[in-house]
Amino acid sequence: MYEKGLVIDTLPDGSINVRIQRGKACAKCGACMSAGDHMIIKATNPDGAKAGDWVFLSIQTQGFFNAVLILYGLPLMALIVGSVAGYYLASRMGYKDISEPIGFAAGVISTVLTYLLIGGKEKRHPNSKYTPVARTAQK
Repeated sequence: MYEKGLVIDTLPDGSINVRIQRGKACAKCGACMSAGDHMIIKATNPDGAKAGDWVFLSIQTQGFFNAVLILYGLPLMALIVGSVAGYYLASRMGYKDISEPIGFAAGVISTVLTYLLIGGKEKRHPNSKYTPVARTAQK
């Protein structure tokens, strides 16, 4: 997966911010910084690109699909498991009248906790296979 973009600035850690055209697939995602019809993406910079350079961003296809599974699949599973567990436990504890709202609340809480765990793990242990790599475009 490749996207051509313009380097906006370099960061102290050696990575760069790249502005790319927002595609149809990510038009409403909001996972990254967006500015209208453009997105700003942080990428590693092995070629030493500077502000104003054009680069190609790439991410390993397997890394991309793993990231999608982690960001969407795990929270979805947490929602389902949390809802079912909350409903079941509320029913078993004698709260049959309100077991559905308890199941819903348990599902939402487990989903939020999953997102917090994913975000916390990513900040503590960034994984380079999920980070785009910028390669300098040949002129």
